[in-house]
Amino acid sequence: MSYADDFTDSAWTVGLGIERKINERVSLFGEWEFRQFGKSTLSDAAAYSTRATPEHHHIRAGMNIQF
Repeated sequence: MSYADDFTDSAWTVGLGIERKINERVSLFGEWEFRQFGKSTLSDAAAYSTRATPEHHHIRAGMNIQF
């Protein structure tokens, strides 16, 4: 695989979340999501290469309010 200004790849994703109702109008939530893109070897025109193993963790917390 050659390096270019952009890079696209497929990944698998897993996540977990929870939401707790505080009262009739307000709830709190938390979420965690993990993405793993596998391993790819990237090289440039000078024949330098590296092994990329991109991973992504995403944590989100929030509050929902009904009007």
